[in-house]
Amino acid sequence: MRIEPEPFPYRWVRRLCWLILAPPRRVPGPRPALAPLARLLLAATLLLPTLHVLAVDEFTVIHTFGRSADYSAGANMPGLVQGADGDLYGVTATAGQGIAFKISVGGGFTLLHAFSGGLDGGDPDGALMQSSDGYFYGTTCFGGANSHGTVFRLSANGELVTLFSFGYFLQGWNPVGALVQGRDGYLYGTTSNGGSNYWGTVFKISTNGTLTNLYAFTNGLDGASPMAGVVQGTDGNFYGTASAGGAYSNGTVFQITSNGAFTALHSFSLTSRSAQGRLLSFNDLRKFYLLRRK
Repeated sequence: MRIEPEPFPYRWVRRLCWLILAPPRRVPGPRPALAPLARLLLAATLLLPTLHVLAVDEFTVIHTFGRSADYSAGANMPGLVQGADGDLYGVTATAGQGIAFKISVGGGFTLLHAFSGGLDGGDPDGALMQSSDGYFYGTTCFGGANSHGTVFRLSANGELVTLFSFGYFLQGWNPVGALVQGRDGYLYGTTSNGGSNYWGTVFKISTNGTLTNLYAFTNGLDGASPMAGVVQGTDGNFYGTASAGGAYSNGTVFQITSNGAFTALHSFSLTSRSAQGRLLSFNDLRKFYLLRRK
């Protein structure tokens, strides 16, 4: 729950009430006749901030996963994205398969696609993203024509098209993490394995399925095995994390341009957990934030 600062007038009303109810000891005589009103005002000021906070963030369960109707028992759920139509779209990954679904804010659940683990892919471990063309795009870690994962396009009605199947090792294997659409219209993402050095890649792909590898990790100072995709900064560059490698073999933060120019920005120390989270940007002076377990 988010706690907001106490509204400004409450502080002064409360102080006035306390002065009426508890005057200085040097003033003799009974409490003022305004005491009953002061008690009422004091009670109101003590209660109103609480109601104000509760009204800000009300927690409501709109859907419970795990029933046979949504095929998601024991599933990993990487997150939701709100579509332009107001519905929430997401995926679950489980046992080499998984589903894509949408759910209204009122709780109406719709199964859009059940991944088979075959040509359509399996284990979609990254959240969906909606492109400027209105379609949703995502990746599967396994499955596809070569069993090493896919990039897919999904309509709001559930029509799924496999745009690319990872297979040849130079292309990378096992994409994990969400895609992001760059300002140039391409979709950018990462694979956790494969590439010319076998330690994962950064790639871009057009919405019609043409893939370009931008960088192959070496497990050196640059890092290895990126697990969370990339985000685009206000400077136009892309930023991400690698879960291994770096100066302490514990992961890195990196920058990469749309043309593949790569810079390692930070190596996580031996006392840190490896970086497997997605960077967050709040557009404040090119700062990025990373949520990690201690």
